[in-house]
Amino acid sequence: MMKVAIFDFDGTLVYAPSSIIWTKEIPFIKRLFFPFAFLWEKLSKKSSYQKKAFEWLVGLRVSETAKDLCELSEVTKVVEKFHELQSKKYRVIVMSFSPAFFVKKWLGSHGLKAEVICPDIIVNKKGVVEKVSDDWVTKIYLKEPIYAKKIVLEKLHISPFVSIGDNTIRDKLCDNYIDVKKFQPNYKHKIIQVLNLIFK
Repeated sequence: MMKVAIFDFDGTLVYAPSSIIWTKEIPFIKRLFFPFAFLWEKLSKKSSYQKKAFEWLVGLRVSETAKDLCELSEVTKVVEKFHELQSKKYRVIVMSFSPAFFVKKWLGSHGLKAEVICPDIIVNKKGVVEKVSDDWVTKIYLKEPIYAKKIVLEKLHISPFVSIGDNTIRDKLCDNYIDVKKFQPNYKHKIIQVLNLIFK
């Protein structure tokens, strides 16, 4: 049976949380909600800000946003591991709370091919978000954000051989969990990357 490797996206394949970019078209007054919601999640282990972020994208043009997101820097050593596992015939899957629409764009722009199992949005030919996807994967991610990845993998009967992430409870999907910093000793902290994006 083919071994499965799961890669996180934000803070793993790319340094910064891509949400800083893919939410940028959401009005500023609404985006002020996110830092408080993020802190609430850390304290309470409950979340609602992903669902709000997806809902607030509806009606917004994201074609230019996708181009900006493709410019996010890759974590070089993790991408090397990505290629290494693929060369060893691993089934490589990327799981993230960022919309699949954006994750696929980034992977494609960096010459990477993988299965993408993420919540998603429906974007029309004009680059405008028509709606939040109503597929079952998206529903689980937005309803159970902390344990969504585990729940989705269980429903798909996928047992990862290795999972690679940035040391969050969401990313520890099997006993063979590897923190991104093991591959990239000079890892740039996400906070630094966020500040670089905000004050760019």
